[in-house]
Amino acid sequence: MIKKIFLLALISLISIGVYGQSIEDFYGTWEGEDQGEVGAIIFQESGFAYMKVGDQTHGGEEFVLDGQKASLTYIIDTESKPIHIDLVMRIVKTGEERSLLFIAEFVNSDQLKLSISPTGQYPESFDDGDTIILTRVKEN
Repeated sequence: MIKKIFLLALISLISIGVYGQSIEDFYGTWEGEDQGEVGAIIFQESGFAYMKVGDQTHGGEEFVLDGQKASLTYIIDTESKPIHIDLVMRIVKTGEERSLLFIAEFVNSDQLKLSISPTGQYPESFDDGDTIILTRVKEN
């Protein structure tokens, strides 16, 4: 009986290590392709994010959008199932904020499934929104 309890406890600990995610797991560049166009999301340890589509990159502590200075940060809630990610754009002059709300799930340590809904709410599932698989770009 003790062997069975020990085995169940060991399996539980291994499962937590494999499936439990922390914010640090998101740091770095994640790249994917949608409708023939390559894009990326970069999560910096500082809390700033960048979005790259083709040759254009926007985000970080300060960038210009429609003639206005803005910043792009992120909030990741790893306690939610699926994981919630908010990309928050803030207009510096007015303080106005707009958010893109995603759900996320790790396929493995180097692939991330993201989904966004056109409704401005978190998608209920990966079938409810536009879903893409992003791959971690390995640093050389």
